[in-house]
Amino acid sequence: MQRRSRSVALVFGVVVSGAAFGAVYEAPIHINDDDDLVALGDRGDISDDTLQTLRELLQDGVDLNTANRDDLYELPSLSYAEVDAIIEYRKVKGAPITEPTELVGAGAITADQLDQIAPFLLIAGTPGKFPLSGHYDLWGMYTATDTLAPPFRLQLTLRGPWGVSAGVAAVTSRKRFASPFYDPTTDTLEVLPAQYRLDVPKFFLQWKNSKVQVTAGTFRLGFGQRLTLDNTVRYSPTGIYADAALFWNRDLSRDCTLSALDVNAPCADSATDHYVTSDFIWRDGFRGLAASAEDLEIGESAKMSIYGFASYQTHNIYQYEIYDQRTCLDPRDDNDVQCKAPPVLVHDTGSVAPTTQLAFSTLQALWDELTIGGHADVQPTPRFSIGATGYVSIPQWHVPQMQLDFQEWSKYPFGGRFGAFGLDGRLTLGNWNLYLEASRSFDQRILGGGGWGVIERSVWSTRGREIEISARFYDDKMTNPYARPIAAPDELDGQRARNEAGVRIKYLDRTLGDLALRASADFWVLPFNNTQDGLSVGNNVGSGAGTSNLYALLRGDFKGWRFFQPSVWLDYRNKDLAHSGVGACYEETAPIVAGEPLLCTGELYRATVATRIAPFGNKLEVLLQYQMYLMSSLFYADRLMPGLRATAEISSRPIEKLTVRLRSRMYIQDLVTATRDERSLWTFMEVGYAIARPLVVTVRYDNYLWFDQRASTGRRTPNPEHRFRLELEGRF
Repeated sequence: MQRRSRSVALVFGVVVSGAAFGAVYEAPIHINDDDDLVALGDRGDISDDTLQTLRELLQDGVDLNTANRDDLYELPSLSYAEVDAIIEYRKVKGAPITEPTELVGAGAITADQLDQIAPFLLIAGTPGKFPLSGHYDLWGMYTATDTLAPPFRLQLTLRGPWGVSAGVAAVTSRKRFASPFYDPTTDTLEVLPAQYRLDVPKFFLQWKNSKVQVTAGTFRLGFGQRLTLDNTVRYSPTGIYADAALFWNRDLSRDCTLSALDVNAPCADSATDHYVTSDFIWRDGFRGLAASAEDLEIGESAKMSIYGFASYQTHNIYQYEIYDQRTCLDPRDDNDVQCKAPPVLVHDTGSVAPTTQLAFSTLQALWDELTIGGHADVQPTPRFSIGATGYVSIPQWHVPQMQLDFQEWSKYPFGGRFGAFGLDGRLTLGNWNLYLEASRSFDQRILGGGGWGVIERSVWSTRGREIEISARFYDDKMTNPYARPIAAPDELDGQRARNEAGVRIKYLDRTLGDLALRASADFWVLPFNNTQDGLSVGNNVGSGAGTSNLYALLRGDFKGWRFFQPSVWLDYRNKDLAHSGVGACYEETAPIVAGEPLLCTGELYRATVATRIAPFGNKLEVLLQYQMYLMSSLFYADRLMPGLRATAEISSRPIEKLTVRLRSRMYIQDLVTATRDERSLWTFMEVGYAIARPLVVTVRYDNYLWFDQRASTGRRTPNPEHRFRLELEGRF
């Protein structure tokens, strides 16, 4: 019988699979904090999707004593086999894990794996201590030429007795305009000038025990294979997550975001290319009430879990992402000038009539979203479960005098309410973990109505070796802004999971002695033409049915020497295998400011070598990395554009309480021509000192030098950029 089960699993996995970007990440994750994660993304070690997932995981933390199988699997370097070993150790011990090193001693994980997961772990305090614990993080940022008071952010989470916890995230902003309002005189939107303000975008109060959870405030949630409902950035979401996450934007922002209504320039010459410290940013989740009851016993061995939520969230929106239904019948008609986004005028109290309008700006609190949904699953045995998920959302705009709606390239469907319903299941057979979800979206777009999607994921896992295989199909009418399944980075009208059929494979092998090998390949095609009821979407090349694409990665990391650990990896990406990438664009996001993004169909070849040198352990570590690439560019009709990225980093912990880091990165986007793309040298130094567990002080200085010969770089101020950051962090 066991042999037959393995055969069934193998057939099921091969026939209906494709590779998932599961928690087998593209590179080893050796970090201390959020800055290190951002550096991994900047060096090209990990994708943007992985970066966002790990940043959220780092802020939320994972409790070794209470995390379920899927939550543990998201930790770097762990396969399902090693996750199961951790869970088995918890059962055998029968008491809380107070020191993660216990897992190494028990043989559940290796010392290297512990080093990778340690920054993400939450460990409950030992009994007898004061029953209130928490974490705070206070940031302030400043650039030498700023004329405004610096922005600040505060994140505070508290954990009390009886499973009660709370959190709040607050920011001060300088460049955010107030919420738009309607002016009957101009018959359009107007805003008041930006001013220093306090925002509290995240807050929650939560009660949770072994079976029941109730969360009020801001939260995120996700289920199944993320096809029906998921607004987290996790790989394997399984329920409700309280949300108090904030992020920093390392890039400076343009000081003046105004354009003229007449010939008069709205910005002074000194402000046209003047850049200032960016405000802190966040991702909107849900805001309301969510509750769950998990592992409720039904019968002798079966269990059931139920989840429900109601949210009323206020949203910001990019100003070109809307249109006015009073003047536009169909936003897909880009030839109709009446379908462009309405202007947003700046209401200056010192002027009789507005003389300027916003440009490239996000409109604050312009619409609300009422969302209701839930999930239920039944687990007849510990190795099998089946569930159902559904939700419905109703947009409500703040300016009833104008009949505003979403442009067709927004991730939210125009036309009114939308939603989705889906079924999912999971089955474990020996070393195989099989997952399946099918979903139907619903919307009120013109001649739309929604579409179908199906995804299957298979994971074969043993100690030190894992392969993920998955298959996916999303039709051209599937429009679900809360679908976040495995999908290629290309988009159709703001949706990644749309008009796509693909197979993805990802492989990790740590059984080759001192060599760790990672490989992945993703192949997908467009099942349908990128058209909507006769209206073309994007350009002609790369948008037709049958267009095929390929992403592939091969990486090796040698761990044989403690003081010298080299790595090498090759990356190839092609967005239209039937055509040469010469003369095309490659970057996914080359936006047309007042319209839908440009469709790029180019290719990328990238080779990277890196080495980590640690002659004295964490007393002194040096990282050297060099990356060369060839990439499609619209500026070169006869060849691919060459570029490079080189990084050097020194980190040291001379004593336990002191950490010093120095990092420098050179980036030359185009090695041939200095007048078109970015050439920069970014260097920063960071010093952190742990005065005590409740107070760690970190000071950082960044120097960002632009040295290309573009006209905009010549006008840019400041150049070089002198940035400063102060962070106070503590646990209690």
